[in-house]
Formats: sequence, structure tokens, C-alpha cells
Amino acid sequence: MTGQTVQPSDRLYIQNKQEQRFIKTENVVKYLPIVGTLLLGVIILVIQIKTSFQRFDEGFAVYYAERILRGDIPYKDFWAVYPPGQFYTLALIFKIFGTSLLVSRIYDTLVRLIIACSLWVIAKKITDEKFATLSFIVSVILLSSSVNYSYAVFPSLALSLLAVLSYIEYVDTARHRWQILSGMLIGLASLFRWDIGLYAGICIIGTILLVNLFKTKYEGNLKLSTLSRAHEFIPLIGGSLIVALPVYGYISFISGIHELWNQVIWFPTAQLSKPRWL
Repeated sequence: MTGQTVQPSDRLYIQNKQEQRFIKTENVVKYLPIVGTLLLGVIILVIQIKTSFQRFDEGFAVYYAERILRGDIPYKDFWAVYPPGQFYTLALIFKIFGTSLLVSRIYDTLVRLIIACSLWVIAKKITDEKFATLSFIVSVILLSSSVNYSYAVFPSLALSLLAVLSYIEYVDTARHRWQILSGMLIGLASLFRWDIGLYAGICIIGTILLVNLFKTKYEGNLKLSTLSRAHEFIPLIGGSLIVALPVYGYISFISGIHELWNQVIWFPTAQLSKPRWL
């Protein structure tokens, strides 16, 4: 009984199949540590999800969201010291998934996970895999230690970090859509906490100014190129205003610009800071 001769084309086909299986196995092994780290982060964040109810930041956020669902208007029908982003986001989530404290806490946990993942990716771009993983784990532990659920700082911080990540992507690729996206994310961040959105914008613009200030045209010669590169601010600032102005303009129209200014800007900065120092 004679064996069949394997043709060169068949041999090449078998070899290609084996290489494809090897590449797939290699990819699975490569991403296993990433998946494991993510699962560890989720577990750490979820551990605290059943902690006792917080009457202030969490209580105000879910109560105001419920009032919006009833048709009330923030700054007009009830007093609020935060921008409207968190209230309307929670109201939308409650409308879709039902009004529940667990629902709001799951949303908050996902936001915290976005913060940690954003730090992970940013750190990976500027350091190495070990430091990036360490930054993720440390940030998850710190975020899990806070029991202030539905706190408007968290979504604002998440959006600000995504804005930084988008601008890093613009620096790497020189594609202006990342620059515009960075500005739009800053605008979104300001809808949750205007101060954090402002800080993020200042940090990005300040970094641009420093890079342009110390950029050298020739070795050993300092080039003051800030004014010549001022056009870089336009997509960033424009993207922020495209998002923030319509929302704040609409809220000012339905609530009154005086009430919005007093409750969101003047009272937290001029009055609320005084008792916090006691």
C-alpha cells in the first residue's frame, strides 16, 4: 500500500494554517495579562458598591435626577451648586434602566473604570507596560476608597483624561480631528464640573505654550514660536465652545442666567469655600 505524495501547494497550505494558529495563540497569550488586570480592577471597584447611602453628594445627585424626570428645571425649581451634566445624565439612565440606587452606582463604577483605563493608556504612551499597569492598579485602589457615588467630579475627570489622551493622539498623528475631539471632551467635562474642565483646558494649552516656548529651530538656539503656533488653540477652544455654549445657553434660557451664575459659579467659589475652612 503506497502513501499519497503531498504536493508542494498542499504543504504550503498546511504551513500557512499552522502559522495562523500560532499567531492566534500568541495574540491570546499576549492579551491575557491585560484582561486579567482589567478584571482585577473591576472586582476592586465593585467591592464597595453596596456601601451605605451618602446623603449629600450622592443624595443630591439622584434626587435632582428624579426631579428632572418629574419635569422640574434645575436652578429654577430647585437649588443646585453643580453644573447640569450629572443630573441630566442620571435622569437619562433612570429613564432607561429604572430609578434605582444600584443603577446609579453601576454607572458611577463604569465612570471610575474609565478614569483608571485612561490613566493606564496615557501612562503606557509615556512610560512602559509595567508602570502603566501599576498606575492602573493604584488608581483603581484610590478610586475604590471613595464612597461618594454619583459625584460629579468623576465623570468630569474621566472626560478630561480622555481629552488629554486625544491630544496626545493628535501630537502622534498630526490629525486635527483628535485636536477637535479633545476640545469637545473638555466642553463635556465642563458640563459636569466647570472648574475641572477649565483646569484640563489650561493644562493642555499650558503644555502647548511650554513646548512652543522651548522649541529649538537650530541646536542651541531658543525659538519663541508661541504666536506663530497660536492657531493650534483654535480647534481646541472651538471644540469646547461647540459643546458647552449650546447647553449652558439653553439652561440659562429656561432657568435664568442670573440663577445659573449665582448657584453654579458665584456661590461655590465665593461662599461655599468659607465654611469648608472651618
